Amino acid sequence: WGFQSELEMDEWILTMDSDWGEGYSSAEFKLNDAGTAGVLSGDLSTRVPMDGRTGQAGYVNIASANQRKSFGRLKVLHHWMQFTHLTMNIRGDGRKYNINLKVKRDFDMTWDDRWVYPMYTRGGPYWQYVKIPFSKFIFAHKGNIQDRQNEVNLFHIQGISFTLKDRITGPFRLEIKDISLQHDAKGDDEVFAYEMYRVPSFWIGSG
Repeated sequence: WGFQSELEMDEWILTMDSDWGEGYSSAEFKLNDAGTAGVLSGDLSTRVPMDGRTGQAGYVNIASANQRKSFGRLKVLHHWMQFTHLTMNIRGDGRKYNINLKVKRDFDMTWDDRWVYPMYTRGGPYWQYVKIPFSKFIFAHKGNIQDRQNEVNLFHIQGISFTLKDRITGPFRLEIKDISLQHDAKGDDEVFAYEMYRVPSFWIGSG
């Protein structure tokens, strides 16, 4: 993905808690003044609405729009399986943003499954080059890390998103210049970075 034109910016969908009446965060996603990067900025609020149903608040998210084939069919990004790393050039504010990979799932109870990687930004005026092995992504459901882990299925990637939900009230700013894929033939052969544990079969999320 690139972020050098309004057409490329239209490939992303911005959402936040205030869209659903579940918080008071505000955000915008637009080109920077130079037209060389997309800027996600705004104010994150952790104030919880007094509606008797919302337990916590404070999130902002941008997600890549689903790509479509003829007759409106969903286009799955099968070519991701040829790569080993996700790379990007960013300029952050020192806050943590979660990178989420969405995989095509057939059953509605799994539509909120994501493979997540916490990206810590440096802050300051300098650009930051990020290179993340796909083996480092953690399996989660609605933001909750699952007891039973498995590696991301790159053959069925549907899209990518970025979420700010660090429970810190205040302004934020993340610039993204580009997002790319890389095949590192000299890298290690690690398939999944995290240890697996045997857990009781009746545990939620362990089946």
